[in-house]
Amino acid sequence: MVLPAGTRIDLGELRHLAEGGRAAAAPPPRPATAPAPAQITLEETARSCERRFQCAAAEPDLVAAARAVLDLEAELVKWAADTEEDAGGVDEARELLRLLIARLAEVSTTANLRSLVEPLLSFRDDLRGQGRYGDADALRAAMLSGGVLVEDTPDGPRWTASP
Repeated sequence: MVLPAGTRIDLGELRHLAEGGRAAAAPPPRPATAPAPAQITLEETARSCERRFQCAAAEPDLVAAARAVLDLEAELVKWAADTEEDAGGVDEARELLRLLIARLAEVSTTANLRSLVEPLLSFRDDLRGQGRYGDADALRAAMLSGGVLVEDTPDGPRWTASP
């Protein structure tokens, strides 16, 4: 007698079958199971968090950027606990996490500086428009001593936070 996988019978019926008897009734067919949902890999999750971070950093939206970093960290914890699923992606995801944390610090600094630097650049532009080049240069030097490098380009001034 062949019983399909998943068939349930009691011990009395099993004994009856072992003694050469026939099954009382055909076992019920196994219910159809829905296919398992596609498993998302850690690499896909990490890349998704990285894209979300990059979009947030471009705004800059520090809360959304931090949320992307925290979501990546939560996924790392989940995947690191499941050793059967790890195909070496945890180390790469941890490296990405470290990179995004460092970038979050840069984005935060740039966002905070922007609110200070933009009005100063506008004031410097006004000074230059009035022909007060010495004052404009002094403002530029003061900004440099404060950690902001201002470069004049044909498209207007460009600034970066200097190390």
